[in-house]
Amino acid sequence: MCGLELLTPAEMGEADRLAAASCISGIDLMERAGQAVADAITARYAPRPTLVLCGPGNNGGDGFVVARILREAGWSIELACTVGAGELKGDAAQAAARWHGTVRPLEDISLDRTHLIVDALYGAGLDRPIGGHEEKFIHDIARRKIETVAIDVPSGVRGVDGALE
Repeated sequence: MCGLELLTPAEMGEADRLAAASCISGIDLMERAGQAVADAITARYAPRPTLVLCGPGNNGGDGFVVARILREAGWSIELACTVGAGELKGDAAQAAARWHGTVRPLEDISLDRTHLIVDALYGAGLDRPIGGHEEKFIHDIARRKIETVAIDVPSGVRGVDGALE
C-alpha cells in the first residue's frame, strides 16, 4: 500500500496515551484531529449543507470540532448527537461545550436537504453491532448515496479487522 500503514485501535490508543504523557492534552489532540478533518473536507468540497453526526465518545467530540470549524468557515451545518450533551464525558464534553449551535437528536433529522455527511458516530474501537434507529439511519444514508466523510472509520465497521458490525 505505498508504505502507508494504518494503526489498530489498540495502537491508536497507545499513541493517544503517549501523546498525553508528553503533555499534549486530550482536548488539544481532539482539536488537531478536528482541524485536520475540516481541512480535508474544505480541500475536497465547496461549502454545502452538511450534517455532522456525533456519537457518545471521543469520535463524537472530533465531530463537534469539525462542525464548529466548518461553521466558522461559513458552511451550513446541522449537528445531531446520539446522546444528550449532559451524557458526554471528558474531552468530548469539552468539545461539545465549544459548539454554540443547536444539537438535535438523531431521530429529529431529515436527510432531504443534506449534501454531505460527517460520520463521527463511532470510531475505530467499535466492538458491538449498531442497532435500532442508528442502524436504520446509517442504512438510509447508504441507500440515498449521500457523500460521507468518516472520522476514523465508517460507523458499523470494526477498526480492528474491517468487519461490518
